Amino acid sequence: MTDPQDYEFDKFCAEMTTAPEDEGVLVLPLVLSDLKERAAAGKEKYGKDYRVETRKNALQEAYEEAMDLLMYLRSHLEQVKSGQAYCASQLRELQALFDKMESDHPNAGDKSIWKSNNPCGVVEYLYKFYCDST
Repeated sequence: MTDPQDYEFDKFCAEMTTAPEDEGVLVLPLVLSDLKERAAAGKEKYGKDYRVETRKNALQEAYEEAMDLLMYLRSHLEQVKSGQAYCASQLRELQALFDKMESDHPNAGDKSIWKSNNPCGVVEYLYKFYCDST
């Protein structure tokens, strides 16, 4: 077996990035790059590479890091839910504005844009209707 210390990291990464572009971004090279950066930061901070003997209780530390990860993940999930709730609220406000526009101006342009479920298109339509018609 090759000594991991002698392994050419960049060569390995290059071998792992040979997927067709239309299949999406490969995750492994990203993780490997992150690991390389993390190892370099650790060496700079502690003055030595991470070795088996480096930690007295690696299992306990890994468990604590896993709990931290769960906290980060849960926090992100809450942020996503809050963002989704905010977007839903904004869409309801746009719907109300659009409904008011339709009742105030029943013969105004193409209203099918709302049914396209494209908030950007709706905003653009409302902007054009109210700003360009003045």
